[in-house]
Amino acid sequence: MLSARPVAAAPQSIQFNHQVHVQRMSCIFCHRFYETREVAGKPELFRCMLCHAYRKGESAEEKKLGDFANTRRQLSWTRVTRVAPFVRFSHQRHVVVGKVDCAACHGSIAQAAKPPEDPLVPISMQFCLDCHAARALEVSSSSAGALGMGLGKKLLEDLKGLEHKRFRSREDALTTIARIAEAPLSDAEQRAIADRLQPAPPVTTDCFACHR
Repeated sequence: MLSARPVAAAPQSIQFNHQVHVQRMSCIFCHRFYETREVAGKPELFRCMLCHAYRKGESAEEKKLGDFANTRRQLSWTRVTRVAPFVRFSHQRHVVVGKVDCAACHGSIAQAAKPPEDPLVPISMQFCLDCHAARALEVSSSSAGALGMGLGKKLLEDLKGLEHKRFRSREDALTTIARIAEAPLSDAEQRAIADRLQPAPPVTTDCFACHR
């Protein structure tokens, strides 16, 4: 009954390239309510023009954006993922309270060069239940002690940035850390980091938190 499914097919106003934009800004620049409200929010034209009014690109999509601004038309975004109307999903509760990473539900959207036609992650009731029941891992707040284990200062700062981020498995955590590290991790570094991974408190809730 709870499913992530595409809405009736309709083109997006702009073939938004997440891959290019996430290199320059964080998700909250466009989805500015996900930390404070149930809905994440969709990018409004005026936020696009904060950059594109001065950046005159040659792509067809940037020119299309200028046409929207010149004719004072607002962008119209088609929702790709929708849950059942009786389900209440709060971005604020999941992102801020639950420390759930956006990719857990939205998949590799950060690497998408154009808007997906279908949800990148097949969300179902079982998907939600499994996530709530899982005892994920997180980087321990004692990661500062890793300096004494020979980890570089840059890697240490990256680890601090991942404190309390939830991972589904030890392998998932090490893969994420290896991706952000400037240099390949040695076996000793991987062991030191693995020692800093601890079970995260499970996400607990009752039925009424999600069901209206």
